[in-house]
Amino acid sequence: MRPCPRCSKWICHNCGVPDGGKLVCPACVGRPDPVREEADLGINDLVGLTQVPRALAGGVAGSLLGGLAWGGLAAVLGTSLGVFGVLAGLGARLGVRAALPWRSGCAWPFVSAAAVLPGYALGRWLTAVVAARAVAGGSVGLFDRAVWSALGDIVFAGYGLLEACWIGCALLAAVVRLRR
Repeated sequence: MRPCPRCSKWICHNCGVPDGGKLVCPACVGRPDPVREEADLGINDLVGLTQVPRALAGGVAGSLLGGLAWGGLAAVLGTSLGVFGVLAGLGARLGVRAALPWRSGCAWPFVSAAAVLPGYALGRWLTAVVAARAVAGGSVGLFDRAVWSALGDIVFAGYGLLEACWIGCALLAAVVRLRR
């Protein structure tokens, strides 16, 4: 005994009738298969373009919180490590997931990747402020020449290749799904 795939009535192998490669009850012979009839989806429904502004806003908010956390870690630890830029990526990913109540469409990884950049820039700026204050030994304004100099030294150390790697790690943290 098993249920008919079209109407869910119980049938056995003796009373079932083959139709379209499936064993169905005699009342369902010739009826269309509900699984084969799919609604036509437009590109907006498939990609989820109507949800992009909301997802982008959530991603940017999460990314900025991740950048603030990165700046806080830089202040507490007294370092300007770029590996903490992953916090901006994770914040963007979590922000996009929080903004969308369900997983809608295939555009969310691109939105997460775009949302990483403001948080990464904020975190890197805050690490430059911490580095400038450490060099100056006192109070330094947020937009002083010492901060710009520290930012240039941090970003272009090693020809900027290390900074590109940290940005790539932050983007991967925003895009890659770690569980199945």
